[in-house]
Amino acid sequence: MNETNFEKIYREYQSKVLAICRRQLRNEQDAQDVTQEVFIKVWRNLQTFKGQAQLGTWLHRIALNACIDFHRKHGVFINNGVPFEPELYDWPSDEPISEVQLEEEEELDQRIAVIREFDSPIKEIVLLIGIEGLQTKDVARLLGLSNELVELLRDEAEEQLMIVAGLA
Repeated sequence: MNETNFEKIYREYQSKVLAICRRQLRNEQDAQDVTQEVFIKVWRNLQTFKGQAQLGTWLHRIALNACIDFHRKHGVFINNGVPFEPELYDWPSDEPISEVQLEEEEELDQRIAVIREFDSPIKEIVLLIGIEGLQTKDVARLLGLSNELVELLRDEAEEQLMIVAGLA
């Protein structure tokens, strides 16, 4: 593999992979360690990438799998013994926030509470589209679902979130 190509991929995707790992692992050091492991796997396996999915989708799947492997290896469980599932994590800030920001944070907290109650795959769809910014077709490929089902479940989740926000 060309070292220049790898460096380009690393520069473009490192912060995205780290963000995924932060949300999944909820620990900065673990997230950095797993991010490093992800790029070691990418280095070793880039020549096997066939381009059937977009590079970002492929990296996203590697990152999620690495986080799941980390949780399994370390026996981490969430929700009273239920094995790890992707969840949201809101990183604290040391900066003071305005009244408007506080209201936005409260609204976000309400939405997060609703998202946490979603069943899988709705929760995964919301996270992958709404948080990770993936396209519907990429989410469908990642989860092994049809585009139509992903769109239907996304719309259902958005409707529930609108109700919480008082807009429906």
